[in-house]
Amino acid sequence: MRRRDRETDIFSLSFLDIVSCAFGAVVLLLIISRPEVAPEGSGSESKDLLRQLFRSEAENAQLADLGEQEKVNLEGLKNKNRDLAEQLQALKERTHLEESRAAELAKSRAQIEARKVELEKLAQVTDATPVAEPTEEVGGIPIDSDYVVFVIDTSGSMRDKWQFVKSVIDRVLTMHPQVKGFQIVNDNGFYLKNRGRWITDTPSQRQLALRQTNRWSPNSNSNPYEGIAEALKTYGNRNGKLAIYVFGDDFASRNFDNTVNAIATLNTSSSGKKKARIHGIGFTGNPTKYRGVDNGAYTFSILMNAVARENNGAYLSLSR
Repeated sequence: MRRRDRETDIFSLSFLDIVSCAFGAVVLLLIISRPEVAPEGSGSESKDLLRQLFRSEAENAQLADLGEQEKVNLEGLKNKNRDLAEQLQALKERTHLEESRAAELAKSRAQIEARKVELEKLAQVTDATPVAEPTEEVGGIPIDSDYVVFVIDTSGSMRDKWQFVKSVIDRVLTMHPQVKGFQIVNDNGFYLKNRGRWITDTPSQRQLALRQTNRWSPNSNSNPYEGIAEALKTYGNRNGKLAIYVFGDDFASRNFDNTVNAIATLNTSSSGKKKARIHGIGFTGNPTKYRGVDNGAYTFSILMNAVARENNGAYLSLSR
């Protein structure tokens, strides 16, 4: 059988398939490699977004600054609160101290009022100071002593009336007929001169000592206890009769009972006898009407009345 020759057609269906696939591949490559073109209007939107982003960042920075400032303000408020708390605590402490002082003052006033009542009762008694044995007296003060010690308050209020004080010293020495020697001590126990020795009571020595007191200004706390104790310890055990005169216009301690008891104990010998007579002379504005006297002079009179009673002495109030 004779084979027929077949004509070849290059534009057959298979060829077209290959070409189509190749064209599609080329188109696909062009699509993939083609730069993306922004759609219309997208540039302005990006700018808006960027502006919003920058604005947000600026606002965040402002908020951060405000946060730091708030932290600083908060720390300042904490410091101020601490200062206020410390001031409040200090105020509470001062208030407590003032309340304590007010309570002490009220207690002292109550004691003064109680002593005032006692003193008014004593004023009605004709012989307020009992004397252990009969002696010669001048103005109610026994003058039988051989030696005299003056214990004098040298505070500012007493220095203001110093000429009067010196005249009273001279009068006391004059009214003692047999004084062999005297000494001058201030309420804190400081001597005018010659500690442990006597100043001979001659006219020249007396006037010299009185002149020297013009320049004598030792410290004073307006409490005669130390001066009385010094006089008793130094001169209380010597031979001869001793008299101690306490001059003052104030008793700053206000510790009446303990002071009176301590002086009485120091002035009592082992045999039970008194080593010295202790007298008090108060320099007051009004010696008869105690409501007219300032509190300092009044408290001194309370103390020395009690001391004189316990130690065979007497108390006088003097005014210029």
